[in-house]
Amino acid sequence: MHHRNAHPSSTPGLFAVAVLCLFGCGPEAASSPEIPGRLELDVQSGRYFRDGGRVEYLPVADHWVWDRVDPATAAYCAYLTPQAVQRLEAAYAALDPDEDVPLPQVGEPGCESYAQGPEDLRALDPFLVHDPRNPNSPFPCHPLCCDSRLRPITNIYFGLDNNRAGIDWVDVGGNPIVVWDDTRTCTPTVTTL
Repeated sequence: MHHRNAHPSSTPGLFAVAVLCLFGCGPEAASSPEIPGRLELDVQSGRYFRDGGRVEYLPVADHWVWDRVDPATAAYCAYLTPQAVQRLEAAYAALDPDEDVPLPQVGEPGCESYAQGPEDLRALDPFLVHDPRNPNSPFPCHPLCCDSRLRPITNIYFGLDNNRAGIDWVDVGGNPIVVWDDTRTCTPTVTTL
């Protein structure tokens, strides 16, 4: 109800506040912050983004529903050791920026043990290795069947997950493989995709 004694200039002021709230609370205000780095590996459960030595693992929410796990709790940010960053950069530099890198055929190098692998592992979709220089990217890389040029890339990320989980990961000589720099901490920019 409008009162005769109401101050006429208050109506435009209230309108201006309402408009500012609408614009300030719109989709732009609620958008997620940009994820630092570039997408390098896409697995069934999430995606790995890297900026130098900093890695963010962001879970894909739909994957975690079956296990009744809040996907946000699986997100993490970590730093790679300088040696791991060097190995990763060398693996990317060794890729031809114009060549396609498909999955090998069963029995070919990189896919010799696929037929003998566990059925549940064989049923997994391939991971996708992203190379921003290459228009043919991303490249498939299955845990049991992967081109040898892509394996060093996926191994760094598997090593990171294993190191963070406290799982001993060793090379063929029995030496521990450490790719996680546990002296540095960071917080994920976002927690789910």
